[in-house]
Amino acid sequence: MIRERSQLRCLASATASLAVLLLINTHALWRPWLGGFVTPGFADVVWIGNVTGLVHLLGNLLLFAVCPPLLRRSIEFLFAALALVSAAVLFRVFPFAFATEWLAVTLRVLLGVALVALGLRLIASLFRLSLGGQRPNPVH
Repeated sequence: MIRERSQLRCLASATASLAVLLLINTHALWRPWLGGFVTPGFADVVWIGNVTGLVHLLGNLLLFAVCPPLLRRSIEFLFAALALVSAAVLFRVFPFAFATEWLAVTLRVLLGVALVALGLRLIASLFRLSLGGQRPNPVH
């Protein structure tokens, strides 16, 4: 039952990754409908979106097929690293134009907080990976 739930989650994540890849790569079609909110600078973040989406797609399909703990932890670490790089690129390029400056500043601050959180997630993923896929024993 647990394995089936894990497989279903991996399949759903792979499907979502495919949808994101399609959305990112058709930005020239949908961007004009947003009235300038998404700037032409969005093209500068497409590459990291493609890399992240493709790695998530392939990683989840691999986990759907086989799921040893060490492989799962390795893929989770890779996902965490890509999330951090993606957020950093988005923070640097910031391909959005807001009607008011405070919205832009707020989103940049939130992206900065997300960078810190993703850095912590990366450290936690590295720790779990160093355990070799095993869960730590609680100390009593």
